[in-house]
Amino acid sequence: MTMVRAQPLPAETEQALREAGARSLEAQLVRLRNQGATLVQAMRATRLTEPVLSDWARARGHVWSRRESPEVQDYTPAHAEGMTAAEAVARFGGRLLDAQDWARQKGVQWPETSIIDATPIAQRPPYDDSAPDPDACRKLWQSVLIDQMKQLNGINATGTSKRSPGPEGALGWFWSRDAALVAMFAGYDAEAMRSGVRALAVKLQLMQPGQDRP
Repeated sequence: MTMVRAQPLPAETEQALREAGARSLEAQLVRLRNQGATLVQAMRATRLTEPVLSDWARARGHVWSRRESPEVQDYTPAHAEGMTAAEAVARFGGRLLDAQDWARQKGVQWPETSIIDATPIAQRPPYDDSAPDPDACRKLWQSVLIDQMKQLNGINATGTSKRSPGPEGALGWFWSRDAALVAMFAGYDAEAMRSGVRALAVKLQLMQPGQDRP
């Protein structure tokens, strides 16, 4: 393997990267503020310390919420429906870490298998063994990806509820196991798909340059 000696970044490049990261972080903090996040939720989402977040709030004339916002943290309906943690994040937004933290706070566990997969065979609808049209199947799964891309861009997808996951929820979904399966069924490579989503997320200031995943 050829070793390449690291070179220091030009001052202009380093400053540009620093400013881009600051803008992205500012946008994330504003979204958390608008969602009614608590200080603990903001710490968890940004990995910033309490003094830093408190100073930011004072500078913006903001007071972090004392009560966790259901829009940010409530996965009760998803758990009641028997969803997995990944399915809950895809439906209601947030990150997988948020869903896992919610479960620990409530003293419950997310099922490892989807409620659909766990349904006894005898209770499932009759199976149609006629050969499906491969192109039609691919188009069906591609439409799922298109809807999620619309959510990522802040556009309401067709048929979504008022509690759509929004850009952050859609972004987290692309790194779930479900997204990898949908990509495979749609005829795409999951890693190539995530690479494109990563570039778009940086452009939309949902991720920072060089960030591997949400």
